[in-house]
Amino acid sequence: MSISDQERLHLRRVWFETASLATCHCPREKISEVLSALSSDDLHELAHGECEEDGSIAAAIVRHPLCDWGSAFEILHSYSAAAYQSYWKDGKPESSFGTVDQVLFDAFATIAMRAASEGFPTRKFKHYLEIHRFGDEQGKPNPYHPSNWIKWSLPRRVLEPTDDCKHNPSVVLEGGRILPNFEFWLTGRARLH
Repeated sequence: MSISDQERLHLRRVWFETASLATCHCPREKISEVLSALSSDDLHELAHGECEEDGSIAAAIVRHPLCDWGSAFEILHSYSAAAYQSYWKDGKPESSFGTVDQVLFDAFATIAMRAASEGFPTRKFKHYLEIHRFGDEQGKPNPYHPSNWIKWSLPRRVLEPTDDCKHNPSVVLEGGRILPNFEFWLTGRARLH
């Protein structure tokens, strides 16, 4: 059954207003519950951080057993872990940051902790974290290399490239809401009617 552009636009509004599985404002337990039913493809889609206001979804993703290395690296990139390093270099205390930053710090610390121990189960997905040269021409450590970060540094051994696979998510993060993919939702809705 084909639908008009106008009807499709109306259905997108209905989808956005009614199909939310969770929002970034939900309690951590609710977010973790929703994420527990998701695949690594879904987690990677949510790891990009668009439209998330407080980092709570990112914090739940990095604790998930299916979180991929590419998703963890993407969280470090999307939420600017490298940018905080200049604050630590200047001696700014972590306690001087707000609640949102504290949630992100917890997520970054979880990534660093997992990287130093058991790691993440797969290396499938592409990410945009820049892995700069470890040192400069004089042999001085490059402060932008994740192994040289003051906080949340990652062992060099874990910074190998990921496989660059395309993910196929069944959810999206839009306006701070975790929603089923619109096309999946539309197909399910058509079956009910």
